[in-house]
Amino acid sequence: MLTSLYIISLTILLTFLVLYAADKIMSRFKKMNNTVAQTEQVASEMELTESYKS
Repeated sequence: MLTSLYIISLTILLTFLVLYAADKIMSRFKKMNNTVAQTEQVASEMELTESYKS
């Protein structure tokens, strides 16, 4: 009886741990993709500004 409670508790704890880790990894990838997109947008705006100057 006690062993099964330990197993259930550990399973629930590990499930939440895996969900937390997956959330952190996904948010990190989203943040990296966001900064790459912003950098590309700034570069294209700079090219557009340079083309109007010439």
